[in-house]
This record gives sequence, structure tokens and C-alpha cells, in this order.
Amino acid sequence: MKKNLPIIFLASLLFIFPIISPTITRAQLSKTADASAKPTTPIKDELYFGLTKPGGEMISESEWQEFVNVVITPHFREGLTVLNADGQFLNSSGILIQEKSKIVLFDL
Repeated sequence: MKKNLPIIFLASLLFIFPIISPTITRAQLSKTADASAKPTTPIKDELYFGLTKPGGEMISESEWQEFVNVVITPHFREGLTVLNADGQFLNSSGILIQEKSKIVLFDL
């Protein structure tokens, strides 16, 4: 009886939770919108930056801000958002490397 318990439990969930069909909501143009205008799809992208230099030293907040001001901002004048993150990757030796990171979000 104990080994049939998980099967009985899963089967009972089918009767407890009704099956809900997914609902698709579509945006509609307002009555005052130009019907001949082509809809535009915003394009968003993101960049990931690790904050550890090759020698293991951390990039300071002032170094990061200078990079944002001098390199990133001139190319994305429409604006951007910077998020703090904890990143990780496998190096060429297969060792997991974890580091503080920044994510830069922007519209194209």
C-alpha cells in the first residue's frame, strides 16, 4: 500500500484541481489610434559584466561607473538600467567561478 501512495496522491490531484485552459489576452488599439500605423515591437537587450579582473582583483564601483559613463552611455543614449547580480561560469578547466556582476538592460 505504501508504494502505491504517491500514485494515489497524484491521481487525487487530478480530481481536486480543475483543468484550466490558458487565456490569451491581446492588446487592442484605442478608437483614436491610427489604424494605418504599423505596430512597432520594442527591442530590448542585456549585457552581463563580471566584476573580477583577470588577476583576481575586484573592479571598484568608481571604475564601473566610469566605464558606464565613457563606454556604454554614449552608445545607448535612450537610457539603460544597471542591476547588481551574482554570476557564475565554468572556466576552461571546468571549475565553477562565482563573482559579483552587473547586468545592463537597454532598449534598441
